[in-house]
Amino acid sequence: MRCNPLKWNVSFQIKNLTSAEKCLKKQIFQFFISIGQEFTRIAKILFNILYVFLVGQLFLEYDLVNCENPL
Repeated sequence: MRCNPLKWNVSFQIKNLTSAEKCLKKQIFQFFISIGQEFTRIAKILFNILYVFLVGQLFLEYDLVNCENPL
């Protein structure tokens, strides 16, 4: 039986395409994970800034000397 080079070439390309698709899917998945990690990092920073601001406002509004709440 003779080997058909065209048929083998098409089969080889399909196998490579499948491997490339797997690699591409993995890269896309890792890309979205990295974006998620960046959003998480930015959210933590913003939360810390907001927390410091709110605690600072609380101490500014609360009279620590007389222990009275002006509100």
